[in-house]
Amino acid sequence: MAQHVLIQRNFVLEEILMHIKAFTAERNATDDSEALKDEWMAVAKVLDRFFMCTFLLFIAVSTFVILIILPRQKVELGPNME
Repeated sequence: MAQHVLIQRNFVLEEILMHIKAFTAERNATDDSEALKDEWMAVAKVLDRFFMCTFLLFIAVSTFVILIILPRQKVELGPNME
């Protein structure tokens, strides 16, 4: 009877160990997935800031050209054309 109890306890401990190993493997996979997700989020932030700065620079240059350069060219070209 004592041997049967030891075998039963050994089986329970092996089952617990199996579940712990499965949980650990799943957790490691989740950690790797989270790390990869965090890396891509960092890349997305960098690209987002780069494109925002590029867009703002384009808007500033376009505004400068439309409001300052083009009206001066029209004034300079106007009297020469007559």
